[in-house]
Amino acid sequence: MKKAVILVLFQHICLFVLAQDSGISFTKDIVQYSLGKKVYKSLCITVANNSSEDVYLWFNQQDYHNRDSILIARYFLKLNGDLRLISILGDALIDTLDMILFKTFVKRISPKEKFDIVLNAKLSTAPFQDRLVDRKIVYFKTSEIPSPYLNVLEFSKDRLFKNSKIVLDPAVFDHSLRESGK
Repeated sequence: MKKAVILVLFQHICLFVLAQDSGISFTKDIVQYSLGKKVYKSLCITVANNSSEDVYLWFNQQDYHNRDSILIARYFLKLNGDLRLISILGDALIDTLDMILFKTFVKRISPKEKFDIVLNAKLSTAPFQDRLVDRKIVYFKTSEIPSPYLNVLEFSKDRLFKNSKIVLDPAVFDHSLRESGK
């Protein structure tokens, strides 16, 4: 148990320190509770934009290792049915956008704002949550996004995810790993 606590604390500190350099901070709060004989755990990941520019965040279906323009292009140019996300966002005739994780979900976090990601799980599924933090949440500041994608994001900012919190079941991410062949 001590090793697990130390590992979680170490990971939390590393994540916090690495994110501070970019003006984006991640904090994790874990709440454990019981309902009858079942034990549940909620993990709340707070993404705070401490920079002076907007941050765009989405969830990547596959683990990623480099935050670069190729990662951005893959998300905006992959086919979603017959269309690509960049085409959907750039279409002035589309008033609303269904937020589909890994396909059309994009959250804009303005300077000094926060976004909460809450994961609810039975205690037995808890180890997956750390993988989510490490390699599933993608974020870029405005200055890091190539202009064709940034122009479309700015054009469609009223159609992006508006809430300050999203609640997810970690099984969604396990399912995405099976679909992507991991």
